[in-house]
Order: sequence, then structure tokens, then C-alpha cells
Amino acid sequence: MGVPRCLARSGCSSSACEILYFLYYAGNAEKALSPMQTITTVEFMRHFGRYHDEAKKSPITLTKHGRPSVVVLPVELYEKLKGHADPRRVYKAGEMPEELATMFLEQLERDSADYQASADE
Repeated sequence: MGVPRCLARSGCSSSACEILYFLYYAGNAEKALSPMQTITTVEFMRHFGRYHDEAKKSPITLTKHGRPSVVVLPVELYEKLKGHADPRRVYKAGEMPEELATMFLEQLERDSADYQASADE
């Protein structure tokens, strides 16, 4: 089974999708594959206690003017999301670590050789 595209009931919100993908990749597929509850912000405010308890179990998407705007999620899930920093880094010219620069240059040379070989054929 592939990664779900979007499981939010009333449209897609990037925050909702990010949480679904995180849940899917974190090994909590059973949570990721169940539809995320979507309610209006007004409904959430009217029945805060009820939805507060439900949000402890699984994320809830809040809508404003019919569009997803906020996701309420359990603290544990928030802490997991916060702890997964983006591992990608950007370096200025000349700042790349030597080991990474060597790996990068070797791959460029291999790609260049493959390209030259395919052009000669």
C-alpha cells in the first residue's frame, strides 16, 4: 500500500498532510490511515472539553470559512514533530566539509563519465 495522498475530510491542508505523512512514516500507520476529524473553529470553541479530549487521541483539523486552518494534536505528537529537524544543510562556497566535498566530487565525476560514455555511443 502506498503513502496516502490526503485523508482530511473537507479538503487538503498542508499541516494536516504533514501530520498524516509523519504518522505514516513514524510507524503509526493505523492512525495515519484513519480519517482525520475536521470541525469548524466555532464548533471546537462551543464544545472545547469534548474536542480537547478527542485531540489527545488523534489530530483534529479546524476550519475557518470552510477551509482548513489549524490542526490540534496531542503534545506527544507535537514533541515528535518538533524533534525531527530537517537534516538538509546549505553551505557557502568553500565551507562544505572535506568529506562531503569529496563525496560530492566523486559523484559528479561518475555522472560526467556516464554522460560522456552515453554520448560516445
